[in-house]
Amino acid sequence: MKRLCVLLALSCVAIATATPAFAVKATPQPATAPRPITARAYIAVDLSDNGTVLLGQNIHKRVYPASTTKIITALVARDQYRLDDVVTISPVVNEVSGSEAGLKPGMKFTVLQLLYMLLLPSANDAAMALAAHHPAGYEHFIQLMNEKARALGAYDSEFRTPHGLDTPGHYTSAYDLAIFARALLADPVLATIVNTRHYAMPWPGNKGPLMLENHNHLLLTNKTVFGVKTGFTNLAGDSLVCAAHTSVGDILTVVMYSNYMYADTESLWAHARARILGAESGGGGILGAAVLPLPPKAPVQAMPAVAKATSDPRDDIRWGVLMIALALLTVLTLTRRRRDPLGEAALLLEAHRSR
Repeated sequence: MKRLCVLLALSCVAIATATPAFAVKATPQPATAPRPITARAYIAVDLSDNGTVLLGQNIHKRVYPASTTKIITALVARDQYRLDDVVTISPVVNEVSGSEAGLKPGMKFTVLQLLYMLLLPSANDAAMALAAHHPAGYEHFIQLMNEKARALGAYDSEFRTPHGLDTPGHYTSAYDLAIFARALLADPVLATIVNTRHYAMPWPGNKGPLMLENHNHLLLTNKTVFGVKTGFTNLAGDSLVCAAHTSVGDILTVVMYSNYMYADTESLWAHARARILGAESGGGGILGAAVLPLPPKAPVQAMPAVAKATSDPRDDIRWGVLMIALALLTVLTLTRRRRDPLGEAALLLEAHRSR
């Protein structure tokens, strides 16, 4: 009887643990789909493929840029100033509000230090200080911002301020911001700054440095991110220009007037990877073979015909005086404008040691 009970028990266990012939295999769960993008205008660009536009919406729509304006401000500052130029802070810094570093008229900082203030905590007063430092004046700096945009091939933009606070007639597009961001990332100095999480800034009157923190939270939490710039105003909403290393290359994204700018950016990364891998319709991008433009070449103009002179003007002593004056002017101009790559590298190294 005991043997019979044992056999029955073993049979029950075997039946219970055996896989029945009619068992249904578990259905693999699909990968989580990217969440819907809330931004009213956005673009994703493949930086590893010559700036190919992968996808976008309202990419040429003109909208308020908020502090993403400071990307073009930084580009013009790099064109016009040396990193070690000392800037005496102008009283115009008192004319701006919002995000500030706390600059006061009469303070002195280098251009490099002001660029860190401009691009990490998005200091509006640093933008004003950089613009007002130009020898031709604040308004001329604004003009240079618009000229720089056109030179880069950006035609959806018009700038009225260096900081981006809501101003009538001040606008840009997701497409143009992608152009500006790619140019910024091509500059080793600016690329280093926007990839900096924290920066210790020596501050007049303080015993210790002032700690600057990057406003781009994705840079602080995601090691693949290497820039670029946040922005917010009431009219612009939340905007984010962001660059990240991905498994399929470097992706640059722009989201404008977004409800969830960080989530929107991550969704754009997912869509961009799918486009590159061919897992999502669109292949080379919903805009076909569209790529961000390279800076346009200067137009070639035909030389006008010159009447043959009866005598050589170089025989006139005034010609020699003019040539000497032009040579001196050229030397002075080159001395002023010439960049010092080794000096810039030394300044960056010193800046990083202070972080």
